Amino acid sequence: MIFYPEVWLSLAFLYFVGEALSRRYSVAISFSIFGLISLAAYVSLFSVTVGQAPLALTVLVISTICLIASIFFLRRSLTKPLWLAVRSMVFGAFSAAVSIITQYFGVAGVAFSDGFTILTATSWIQGAFDISPLDGDKGVKRGFAISAVQSLGETGEYLVGFIPLIFIAAVSTSLLIVFRIIGDKKKSVLVSLVLLAMMLSTEAIFRHLYLMNSHSLIWLAFAITILMIIDNHGFVFKRTLIVSLIPLLSALAFARLDAIWIYAPLLVPIALANYRASKINGLLVLSPVLISLGAWLFVAVVDFPFGGKAGVGIILTLAASAFLLANWLLPETALTAASLRKIYYFASLGLLLVIIIISNRGISVQNLFINLVLGEGLWGVTIVALLVFSLLAIPLLRRVNSDQIVKFLLAAGLLAMSLYLFAKVADGLDSGAFTGYGFSRIGWGDSLNRMLVAYIPFAVVFVSSALSVGANTKVEHKFR
Repeated sequence: MIFYPEVWLSLAFLYFVGEALSRRYSVAISFSIFGLISLAAYVSLFSVTVGQAPLALTVLVISTICLIASIFFLRRSLTKPLWLAVRSMVFGAFSAAVSIITQYFGVAGVAFSDGFTILTATSWIQGAFDISPLDGDKGVKRGFAISAVQSLGETGEYLVGFIPLIFIAAVSTSLLIVFRIIGDKKKSVLVSLVLLAMMLSTEAIFRHLYLMNSHSLIWLAFAITILMIIDNHGFVFKRTLIVSLIPLLSALAFARLDAIWIYAPLLVPIALANYRASKINGLLVLSPVLISLGAWLFVAVVDFPFGGKAGVGIILTLAASAFLLANWLLPETALTAASLRKIYYFASLGLLLVIIIISNRGISVQNLFINLVLGEGLWGVTIVALLVFSLLAIPLLRRVNSDQIVKFLLAAGLLAMSLYLFAKVADGLDSGAFTGYGFSRIGWGDSLNRMLVAYIPFAVVFVSSALSVGANTKVEHKFR
């Protein structure tokens, strides 16, 4: 059995920093997880570029510096720092326990081809060979984040038990959304228990407990961002909360090329709203994305499929230019939840029409039906139950006096899914097949089938909104 003291201490120290910044347990947990991933990614890039470094120890040193800096700069706002230190060590101990339990039962991971590519990249980071295995399309699809954090195992091993920690955090954060929207504690507990049972009993979801991929990472990113938007009643955050968001944005940029693409419906309004409130705040949102994305695409990906190394610079320049153009063109009224909801619905409709026109929609829809309804995707009755619930919930949603934020989140979920489907169809452009390329194939291993877990937080928003009718809210509603 292998113990990783540097890793678990790093997680504890980063938890302390996250809670000191945000004063929220959920944000602190995500800050710790995403912070470890981001630090591992940057240290890994440094190691493969400059020379082999003690990866885990270097991450611990940087985490310790962050801890000391947070104590110094936030000392006046820290309340009960000893209790905060205890909570931090408890989280570190829990993370270590997850790894120990995983090793004890000998559960290494769910075997899948993507995982082998990710672990091959981990071996490259650890110095097993000289040339990066992340080449071309495969490189941008598999990403760098998971390979980097797995490299903290060092000595030819990978970091056993970290993927389950991401999964547990994603499930827990998604369930917190229920409490924020419904309000009534008893009803929230009941709904949460039902949703938890569905998640753990659905094999297509539960497999992500040990699946070596970034799906759970994106799931957690969506869940915590939704929670932050709800708690802040909008998109403008305090600077300390924006700082606590930086590791998430960085880790997501390291995750895979399409991760930021589908996260855009949440990222864009947060970046624009905070940029208009304070240019520094806006740059704190945008910079981690551009820097992290450029760093791994330039260093780790061999033969970048869109124009090579020059293509990386072009994509980053276009992204920054699009942000500045949007900031110049969009009036202040367009950045309200109500206006964005309408824009997102129109954008989703446009993307779906394009997908219908250029894709092999017949076979794709057929494959999707076989996966989601007939069981080949390992979803059991979960999707069918959700569809039936949706039909029954439509009349309820009309009766719900829900805030525009909730309605915006539902539209953002639809746009995020449309963006992913468009990206899937656009894969066909590489092979010259401008039409007729599908977005789904039969089996659990289909990337769309596996990526669906990332959209669970939006499904939770939908279910919670419908069930909030008649809730006996004893505290002030979060949206009023």
